This record gives sequence, C-alpha cells and structure tokens, in this order.
Amino acid sequence: MPVQQRASIDIEKYVSIDGGATWSDPVAVAAEATPDVALDKCTITADPVRPGQVYAVWDRLAGLGGPLAQQTGPAFLARSTDGGATFTEINAPHGSSEREEAQKRVAAFERQLDSVQAAGTKLVWTMHNVLPHESVFEDLEVRIRESIVGRADMVHIMNPDSIEMAGPYFDLPASKVVRVEHPGYQGYYPQWMSRAAARQHFGFTPGEQVLLVLGAIKPYKGLLELAHTIDEFTREHPRKATLLIAGSAGEDAGTRELLDIADIHPAIHVLPERMLSEDVGLLFAAADVAVVPYKASLNSGALVLALSMGKPVLARSTAGSTHLLQGGAGIVYDDDHRLMHALLDTGWHASASAAAADMARRLRPQHVSDVFGRVSRAFVDHGVLAAQAVAGPDGGLDA
Repeated sequence: MPVQQRASIDIEKYVSIDGGATWSDPVAVAAEATPDVALDKCTITADPVRPGQVYAVWDRLAGLGGPLAQQTGPAFLARSTDGGATFTEINAPHGSSEREEAQKRVAAFERQLDSVQAAGTKLVWTMHNVLPHESVFEDLEVRIRESIVGRADMVHIMNPDSIEMAGPYFDLPASKVVRVEHPGYQGYYPQWMSRAAARQHFGFTPGEQVLLVLGAIKPYKGLLELAHTIDEFTREHPRKATLLIAGSAGEDAGTRELLDIADIHPAIHVLPERMLSEDVGLLFAAADVAVVPYKASLNSGALVLALSMGKPVLARSTAGSTHLLQGGAGIVYDDDHRLMHALLDTGWHASASAAAADMARRLRPQHVSDVFGRVSRAFVDHGVLAAQAVAGPDGGLDA
C-alpha cells in the first residue's frame, strides 16, 4: 500500500493471517522523496507456483501539479524470493527521463536475465515491435533488445518481415525465430447491434462511406495527416467519406489540432475517450472500412481486430501486419493519391469484406492458440528447429 510518511512516499508490505484483525510490521518495497513524484498503482502478488516468490509492481509518476498528460513515468517490478521479507527491483526501463538512471536499470535487467538463465530457465521473447513507439533513449532501447535476443533461446515473431525490419537496429538470427501469427479477437467484443441501428445511433446515413480508426490517439499513428487527407478529399467529393476516430486522447499539439479540426469539420468525428468492450462492436457495425494509417509499426492489433470483425482494411504500408491483406482483405497504400483512389472507387468493398471474413476464420484465436501451444511444447521438448517445423511457413494460419 502507498503510505505518506513525512517528506517521502513509500510502498510497504503488511501481512495479516487472521482476516485483518492484526497486521505484521511493515516491510519496505520502495521509497520516493522527490517532491513532484508519486508511486502509484502498486500491487503485490504471491507466485501461485513458486513458494516464497512475491512480486510488486508500481508506477513512478513525475510532474505532479502539472498537466495530467505530463504526469508520466516508468513502471517498476520488484521481486522477493524470501516470502516478502526483502524486495529487489528487476525491471527494465521504459520512458525514463534520466539517462544515468536508465543505464543503471538496463544493466540491472541484464543481470536479472543472466540470473534467470543461470538457474536453467529457457528464455522466449515475443517481438511485438522493433522499438517502442515513443522511445526516450533509443540507443538503450536497442541495447535492451540486443541483450534479450542474445540470451533468448527462441524469439516469437508475428510479422514475416520482422528480421528485415529489425536489421537497422539489431540482429535477429533466423536460427532463433519462430513465427506464429497474431491471433484474432473473435468472441471477445460483443456484436450486438445491426448495421442500420448502429448507423442510426451515430447519425450516419445508409449510403455514407464510414471509415473507422479505433485505438488510442497517438502521434505515431498518423491521424492528423489522415484528417488532412480526408479534408482535401471531401472538399472535392462532398459526402463521399466520413472519418470516425475513437480512442483515448493525449494532450500533445498534434492531438489538440486533430480535435480542433473535428470540432468544425462535417466529415471528421473524434470520440476522444477509451472505448468500452460493448462500444467496439457498435463502432465496427457502423463502419464500412477500418483505416490503419500508422507511420511505423511491426504488428498491428487494430488491423487484426478489423479482420476479426470481417471489415475490409485500408492500411498504410508502414502500419504493420499488412501481409494479412495480401489475400484481398484490404488495400495497402503508400501515398495520399492511392488512398484517395480507394476512397473514391468503393467497388472493392464487397470482395474485400469476403476476404476479411476468410482471414478472420484463419486467425481464430482458438486455432492460433493451439498452434502456439504445440510450438511451445516442441520447443521445450526438442528445440527451435522442432518448433519451426510445427509452426510451418505460414505462421500457423488455418488453411
């Protein structure tokens, strides 16, 4: 629990074995004395499998008293191997603002990896992105990945271009790589409203071409640039396209400009808040096409989600996971001219919807999870070559 103590904020662990009637003396987990810094969202969890292992997680938020969007900081992980009597930080940094502190944490993370391997544990890394989207110290982020890849027994990738895309930053040996696709989201988000009812809910006309971008509004996603393109397109072709962006919004300059545009533009709408699970199905029911305009990404959960919903996709070539559109489930564009052409000629929607539904079938989470489970068992029992053979050349996609 976080406790205010004089000039510091501490995280301390207390234990009760009589239903809360009495509590043990406190054990210090972390402390922070910097005036504008808080330790937040702390949780402590006992390992259900390994006796004596206890884990603590918390955020270190700097900038208290300033704008909410600037109250950010890294997450921390500490572990106890003596039942919670003592704790040691073992986390790697993300978003640290002090280089020396970040370097120390990278070194501590590398020592922890060495300790885990020395205990005989096999290390498997899932490569979700080449680098974080908003790196503070890119060279240290590269070092972390080099440290992981160098020690990893197997690297799980989802994009077949992962080795090539990682190349400018770090070496990813093909001998360690096993590809199993990003699973779909079928069954997770309820689809409870018809297309007609969803469009009526949002005020869209039956024949309106609705483009959906779903997910947190971040600079790397290229949403402001997309809004400018839609503005230009609808000036020449009024009522031909409507852009709907839904997701939590930050306070960066680009996001503020995007919101200002949406306030006055008849064809651009932004819902700047985190969507509930039931909202996701509603949004996709109202949409004709999902747009993934990301400037740089390796894998895209948003693209996979759109396919899971059976929606055709318009994706920038740098959006990530675009290989899933090669069967006709969408259009990959490199520039505004190609994007505008796809918006103007909507004849591709029907065939792309059918291809998206087929790709959704191939990405069923039950199937992909089964493949990943068999790959994992083959790796544990026989090594990477056996795991690669089980995954096959298509990343476990269903036939």
